[in-house]
Amino acid sequence: MKNMINKIIAIALTFVLVTTYLPAISFVDTNAAVSKFTFDGTNADEYANQTYIIFDMVNVDGTNAQLNELVKKVRELPTAITFEFSSKVRVIGKGVYAENGTYTGVFENIYNLATVNFAKATSLTVIESQAFRNCTILAQSVYKANNKYITTAIDSVSTTQGVKQLGTLHLPPNLTYLGEAVFANTLMYKIEIDKANDSYESVDGVLYNNTCNEIVLYPPARYGNFSIPETVSSIYQYAFEECLIGKVIIPASVSNIGKRAFYNSSLTAVTFAQDCTISIGNGAFYQDPKDDRFIGMNKWDGISQVTISETTYNKSTNYINNQDNTACFTPFTESSGAEGSFAKGCDIYVEPNVTVTGIPLVWTGSANLNFYWASNAFYTIESLYLEKHGEVTFEKGSYASNSITVKESGSYDLTIGYVNKNGNSQTKTITIDIDKIDSYAPSLVTYTLIDDVCYLHSYDLESGLDQIKYELNNNDVRNYTSNGFTLSSGYNTVTAWSTDNVGNASEKVTFKIPIGSESRGIKLNINSKELAKNNTFTLKTTFTPADTINQDVVYTSSDVSICTVDDNGVVKGINSGYAVITATSVSGMKDKCAVVVTEGPYVMSELEMYKTNKYTLYINDLRDDYDYYFESDDPSIASVNEQTGVIKAKGIGECTITATVDAGMRVYKLPCTVVVYEPEVIITTTPKYIKVKQKYKFKASKSGLSAGIKWTSSNKKVATINKSTGRVVGRKKGTTTIKAKVGSYYDTFKLKVK
Repeated sequence: MKNMINKIIAIALTFVLVTTYLPAISFVDTNAAVSKFTFDGTNADEYANQTYIIFDMVNVDGTNAQLNELVKKVRELPTAITFEFSSKVRVIGKGVYAENGTYTGVFENIYNLATVNFAKATSLTVIESQAFRNCTILAQSVYKANNKYITTAIDSVSTTQGVKQLGTLHLPPNLTYLGEAVFANTLMYKIEIDKANDSYESVDGVLYNNTCNEIVLYPPARYGNFSIPETVSSIYQYAFEECLIGKVIIPASVSNIGKRAFYNSSLTAVTFAQDCTISIGNGAFYQDPKDDRFIGMNKWDGISQVTISETTYNKSTNYINNQDNTACFTPFTESSGAEGSFAKGCDIYVEPNVTVTGIPLVWTGSANLNFYWASNAFYTIESLYLEKHGEVTFEKGSYASNSITVKESGSYDLTIGYVNKNGNSQTKTITIDIDKIDSYAPSLVTYTLIDDVCYLHSYDLESGLDQIKYELNNNDVRNYTSNGFTLSSGYNTVTAWSTDNVGNASEKVTFKIPIGSESRGIKLNINSKELAKNNTFTLKTTFTPADTINQDVVYTSSDVSICTVDDNGVVKGINSGYAVITATSVSGMKDKCAVVVTEGPYVMSELEMYKTNKYTLYINDLRDDYDYYFESDDPSIASVNEQTGVIKAKGIGECTITATVDAGMRVYKLPCTVVVYEPEVIITTTPKYIKVKQKYKFKASKSGLSAGIKWTSSNKKVATINKSTGRVVGRKKGTTTIKAKVGSYYDTFKLKVK
């Protein structure tokens, strides 16, 4: 695998390629005339240096010899090219293995590939490892969402290596597997994925799994530092390989870092959160200075700093002390003679664990604090500074500082200065919370009544309040929570008191609290409902008595896989089945609504047609007793028969066909978006020229046309052509125009006979 050093070396070459190729790139414009070639897996010999290649095969796989032959020809072109993947493509598969065992991705090292077009790749589910690796000017991808093309602008970004052209990678909706290092060493600055995708999620241009607890792919051309979100528990193998990331902060939530996750990236510093327990795969942070492609480099430092807590370090020494090519943070020193030297490697800062003791449980004036730490071969503590109290004096090399006197409670920052085993300085700050507890009893307990809910309070802020305790109607002692508790009708006896952190207790106070005997309760506006899947309705709650002060309600569903409910009582059907929605008041009163979710009739959501074509739109799950009709919001684009659902494409554009179904209890409005394209005929195979008496067979493709293609030659003295098969014969030197025609649609090619 190339590493980051090679990437940095290649920046200059990449810049030349970018400035050479990009001005000539014709980024995807569906109306522009471009030189296109459709590859079906068998016709590589017909390729004639077209710059726009459409892959129209199920498996685009390196085991296909024809594909490998096509790729070889493409690599030799001096101009930038575009790849498009049709709706037939399901897998962009494995590459090829050389005799020495090295692996090359199916499109790896195509240095003139500038654009990948996933606009029609709605069946694409798998992209295998290294598929587009080292496509060093790949800066644009195209995708179609809601029948509109998304084309990424090419942004220029100035870096220390020069100006780079960066783009956004758009991935298709049905992708379920993305292999390792698929887009490594490309110019993709941001990754986006169709919102309909169930396997992956894009957040701020970074690709995660669908639950966002694993980073799958970091944009290879994004410069700068990165803090991994605390929702992440795993980093996928190769996720940051050869990326231009500078520094990374890894939170305690991360428990697994896959093999080669940061391999040969431009990573310079790593900080681990306090007290992590992490499994690190082979070579996860390895930077390989011995790569034989580092020609011209005379120095490289790699990861220069690792900051790690003492606890985490003790759990992870096997990842830090490795000395072979699986090493993560080994300081590397090697001289390579006349070709330069590699030195330094990384400097490890093992943060010291400092503890504080000596805080008394009861104090009236001040407390003496003592500072302790354990010895560690990786650091020596040089200084301690406690905010608002100054330097803590201590004897260097001992295990404990002298005491320091603290007179006020509060939060204080303790700054620890230390040096690592290489003699380099670092600081760490921890926060110490000091509660000043006096010897007096806490203040008395008071209460507040809202409706029939009783809330207890103790306001003595200096007491170090630990807990309020109470007895209700002479029952057992209970610990009070801030949610309050519900009283019964009639007179209630509440006895309450408070305790502090050192065991002092206030006096017990008894309250006699009357609650009215009138009927109390809540009522939902709906107690049973039949709901169609994906539809909603709203629950509302009324209280008895109507002047109840606290009318907050919590809604819950007995089965969220059947239906959900939000804080406002909006219920949504998810899947067919039965569930119960419960409304609960603050005082514990409840009412319920039984919901049966059904799957109603539906139609296909999207349809693509060609002008003059017909299509019958069917209503699925339609019962015999349902009435229905169809209508179009723009008959000039596509009309529809009101009863049969037969759609006729008439104009170019987009409209909506709506099926209205009257099911008695409710009416369904079922929309289908229809996009109508212009039919076309395209001559797909052409020669540079033919000789007199030479034969050549033209091929053409058609879209949206049912009749057969008819071939003609404008000058039969120069060349004749079979009108059905497209086979042409050169008759004499000259030029003739070959036409492929279906109805009023045609394409032409000027044929030269030598």
